[in-house]
Amino acid sequence: MINPNFIAETMKDMDMRFFQVEDNYGRTVYQQFQNISLEEAIKRYKKFIENCSTNSSFNITLYQSNERLRNGRPKEEGMTYEVLVTENKPKENRPIDGYYGRGGGMGMGNVDEIAEMTYRAGSMGAIDLDRYLSAQNEITRLNMEVAQLRMDKKYLEDKHDMEIERLKREYEEKLGSDKKIEGIVGTILPHLGLGGMSGEGMAGIPMNGINGVTESSPKERILSAVNQLIKLDPNFPDNIEKLAHLAKSKPAIYQLAVKQLNDLG
Repeated sequence: MINPNFIAETMKDMDMRFFQVEDNYGRTVYQQFQNISLEEAIKRYKKFIENCSTNSSFNITLYQSNERLRNGRPKEEGMTYEVLVTENKPKENRPIDGYYGRGGGMGMGNVDEIAEMTYRAGSMGAIDLDRYLSAQNEITRLNMEVAQLRMDKKYLEDKHDMEIERLKREYEEKLGSDKKIEGIVGTILPHLGLGGMSGEGMAGIPMNGINGVTESSPKERILSAVNQLIKLDPNFPDNIEKLAHLAKSKPAIYQLAVKQLNDLG
């Protein structure tokens, strides 16, 4: 066994601020895992020793790291010393800073003080307040992460629904445009003597063409050409209106323009 003063000197020389005290039955009676100064840690240790009974013995573990894990425990393993309190002067009744645990043969003061310490030990399972608060902080952090994930999930679901609606509108608009063009062409073709919706070719020639060679109907050709121009020519509505106006007001110029187009093809 070693003298209690050796523990204080070791803490000072090696900057060890975390320590744990266990009685001879392996029960934790004191823990100091708080982020405090070295001087305050040594002060708490000495105050603990001062309140112990003479000839009390303990196993004291000093930890080499002053950093903690998420569970509040020191990051690195510690060194354990068997300490014997050989002489102690009676002290006035006063609480021990940072103490939470079960008494092990220690002069803890009056009956009310002992009852308070016993209540804390029973209700907290000999876990110091720092570890308890650390666990509570971790629970709070995890709850916040869960809430954030739920918000992100709701945002992605709403974004997905909006994208589906957008694609549906685009499809319906395109389908409506194709149907509108098809309806216009279907209305115009009979007036041109091109068979309209009957499926016949130009001037009553069947769609399978001459000598059994399949040909596209005028309707299909018009639809195909209009769809291509809509995609390729951003000014197609203006251009088609100009051609229609030209064919009506200046048919000779219109025929000349058509001849030039045929010559290019």
